[in-house]
This record gives sequence, C-alpha cells and structure tokens, in this order.
Amino acid sequence: AEYMGGALDAPTPTRPTEMAATAEASTSLVPQGDPAPELSVVRKVLMLFASPANVLFYLTIFCLGIDLFIIVLYLFVYLDMLGAPTFIMGLCLAFNILAEAPMFAVADAVLARTGVTRALFIVQLAFTLRFVLYSVLTNPIAFLPVELLHGITYGLCWSAIVANARLIAPPGLSATSLGLVAALHFGLGGVCGSILGGLLVTALGPV
Repeated sequence: AEYMGGALDAPTPTRPTEMAATAEASTSLVPQGDPAPELSVVRKVLMLFASPANVLFYLTIFCLGIDLFIIVLYLFVYLDMLGAPTFIMGLCLAFNILAEAPMFAVADAVLARTGVTRALFIVQLAFTLRFVLYSVLTNPIAFLPVELLHGITYGLCWSAIVANARLIAPPGLSATSLGLVAALHFGLGGVCGSILGGLLVTALGPV
C-alpha cells in the first residue's frame, strides 16, 4: 500500500490467492436471495382454528360467556320479580366479590392440580348448579350463599381461559390470543347471553 496525497488507499491484492479472497469477501456482502417470508398475523391466528381441541376450547368459553351474562344482566331482574329488596341485590354483589377475590389468588395452584380441561368442567358444573338453585329458590335471602359459586364461575373460569390462551398462542401472539378469547367470552358470549336471557325472562318469567 502507498500513501497518495496523504490518504491511505486500500491495499491492492497482487497475488491470485489474495484476489480470490477479496472477491469472496465482497460477494458475501451481497444479499443471496430474499429470506423466507414469515407468516402474517392473520394466518397465525387462523392456524389456531385448525386444531379441533382449540375449536372446542373456543366453543366452550363462548357458551360460558352466555351463562355468565345471563346471570350478570338478569339476576337482579329475576330477584325483583321475586320481590327482593334492593339491599339483597347489593349483598349479592358483595358475596360475588368475597368469592372471586380469593379464587383469583389461588387459581394458579388450583389449575396446577386440575389442569385447564378439568377446571373448565368444574366451571360448567358450577354454572349448572347455580341455575338449578335459582330455579327452585323462592326466598331472596337464600340466593346469597348461591352467589359464592361466582368464585368458580368467574374467578376460576377466567383464570383457566387466560392460562390456556397463553399456552396455545403462536410465538409473539400471546396478547392477540388473549384478545381473541376475551372477544369470544365477553363480547360474542355477552351479546348472545343478553339476547337469550331477555327472551327467556320475557317468555317464562321467574321460573
């Protein structure tokens, strides 16, 4: 290499081996074709529905959303038809909170022992028991202990849904998976539950 005008020029390869090495190094800087395209977010989400187990999971949480919103939206209407005073309705909410807060605290331990599938089966049994008791009770005060089942039908239910949504989520789409189950459970399930509950109350009354 020589200094030309005070500037250091790049070394000029003079041997064949040096020239070959320089050419190989320069070609390595050139892109060797486009990388394999990654799957789009939409395709990754659609892949969730390719699994029958996932489809059954989504159908289950949708139905549980219907159950939840029938209770949330129409329990007080039902109690009013039974002649319940408003303070009983307020106590029902208090019993809900007393049941759900501890359940959220121990949900991880419960799911570790039962797994998501068994936990959701327990939730369905709790919803069934809750609706059966609503249908046979006539004294509004007797509804208060029934509201303790809210710890299972909401606290354990939502904890199991979130755990499984994270488990089945494609890489990098955990938040998207959680949004999907929330839309099915609270969104679509809530809309259908409100419509179905209204139809049942109108058609059957307090039964």
